[in-house]
Amino acid sequence: MTQAVPKDDLKLLEDLKDARGAILGELRKVIVGQDQVVDQLLTVLFANGHCLLVGVPGLAKTLLVSTPTSCLRTSRGPKSSRTIR
Repeated sequence: MTQAVPKDDLKLLEDLKDARGAILGELRKVIVGQDQVVDQLLTVLFANGHCLLVGVPGLAKTLLVSTPTSCLRTSRGPKSSRTIR
């Protein structure tokens, strides 16, 4: 037996889907050829989780972290640019 999903929950899911699409569109303008990593990064952001980006120099790891920050218009930059005290 299945339960009906409340309309508020459906609205939240639609909003999340729209936000993901908008952010993904902006990221694809800047990050090219890293679709799987971009998708995984968005999953981490929406889940309020943590991730570790590891790779050889030149894979745009810093750009990958700073671009969603600018898309989301937050004041918090990538962890590598913050001063740890």
